[in-house]
Amino acid sequence: MSVELNMYHARYRKYRLAEIARQRRELNREHNSLVPISVLPDDILLRIFLTSCEKEVKFDTIFMVTMKSTSQVCSYWRNLTLGSSLHWSHISNHKGGMLWLEELLRRSKSSILNVVIKFTSREDLEMASTILQHSSRFRELEISMDVADKAFEDQLLCILEKPMHYLRTLTVEKRAGGSNQTLVLTDVPSLNCVHLINMPISVNTSTGLSTVTELELSCDKASERFTHALLYVIRNMHSLKSLITNSGTAPPQMITASIPFTGNVHLPYLERIELSGTLYHCAHIALSIEIPTSCICSIICRAINSSQRSNFPLMSQAITKILEARAPEALYIDSFDYGFYVYTMDQATNLDDNSLELVFKRDTKFLKFEDVIAPFLTPFGNLFLRSVKYLQLGIQVSKHKRDDEFLHNLLCSCANVQTLELIDDESIKNILRLIQTHECVGNKILPALQALVTRENKLLDSESEEIESTIVSLIKWRCDIGLPLESIQFSRHESRNQLLKDQLTRMGSVHVIYNG
Repeated sequence: MSVELNMYHARYRKYRLAEIARQRRELNREHNSLVPISVLPDDILLRIFLTSCEKEVKFDTIFMVTMKSTSQVCSYWRNLTLGSSLHWSHISNHKGGMLWLEELLRRSKSSILNVVIKFTSREDLEMASTILQHSSRFRELEISMDVADKAFEDQLLCILEKPMHYLRTLTVEKRAGGSNQTLVLTDVPSLNCVHLINMPISVNTSTGLSTVTELELSCDKASERFTHALLYVIRNMHSLKSLITNSGTAPPQMITASIPFTGNVHLPYLERIELSGTLYHCAHIALSIEIPTSCICSIICRAINSSQRSNFPLMSQAITKILEARAPEALYIDSFDYGFYVYTMDQATNLDDNSLELVFKRDTKFLKFEDVIAPFLTPFGNLFLRSVKYLQLGIQVSKHKRDDEFLHNLLCSCANVQTLELIDDESIKNILRLIQTHECVGNKILPALQALVTRENKLLDSESEEIESTIVSLIKWRCDIGLPLESIQFSRHESRNQLLKDQLTRMGSVHVIYNG
């Protein structure tokens, strides 16, 4: 029987080897059968050329095949490419000289243009002016100004006031100082994306921006006037899906804006909003816009100083307004950035989308821990925290008794948290101790807690043993008060003390998971 089986396997191997050899011969024949390029239809060949050109524009490299080189291979290719004006539509002032620029403009005929202008010196003025004369054909316009030049800026503002029916994307970035003239857009019916960095925009423009879906407005040294102007500009942008603003870090000047303030701005299709800058700017924008429930929010407050502290109540109102329509399942509070993050969850223990991010860039002189969690220690905050099932903490409990009280009140409000994740060694040690120091109200602190997750750094053995002892003590204490844990998850396995493993094994009721 074994002889027949061996013969069968031998025949089968021989058959498979022959089949593989046959497949390789077929592949080699196909690989060596090159199709003459002359048989390709003109539209496919043009598409290949266009793809090569688009890659060059995207990666800004000379290694890609350009339209200039393909048009010089043979007379057939030359006639083919010269007859396609679309393939000469990528215009830039930093690739080639004036002669090549004029040739591109001539070959592009009347097709729409994608334009990039980099104004780095006075020498760029002639080429930039030549390009701007064709503004009626612009589809994408990207301008970066590294140096201030009043002549170029005046010409640019004048051109942008003219009708541009094909313009879809406008990007203007001023990296150098200059005049404070405002940009006016009046006739841009196809405009979808606007990115303006240090380029003021006129409020009269807002009536012509109803088609815009993506807006970015930033100003390095903005006052309250910038915030009010922004709200006035977006009041009619009912198609807006993405809003990014940055007011810089200039201190509030408390001037009275001459621009009328628009109250509730309705943006029904808003999918993402990113606010960055002063506390006043972030809070005022968040309060004034009706942010949809599904919108992803990011708020980063910078340069918190004594003059901004008066705006913390305003920020608390803004946070409350954003959170009112949300029922998050996961909350992460971190004192490193002095911020918090709100997540949804795709499963019982997996974090999914970050639906809200609020970060105060830390300044220990003017910022307090209570400022960060103040919105959660209100009647509304208590209702909000009851929907949280997964709580992440990266907080180092300070020596100040007041901070301990704020954190204790926060934990007592998380009545439905099932998973507690502690990040950083000090957080694990100090927060677990804080929980156990309130034994008199132990059944009110995280009563629904079922799982504990720890994410530690690499500690010395003595510190690691101290944390492990604290964890064992917490597990025993939870059992004593009738609220036992179901599972505990460690981030490191190889460095675990055998004594800890033995203690957890003897407990039996706790499921232990080691990651890494």
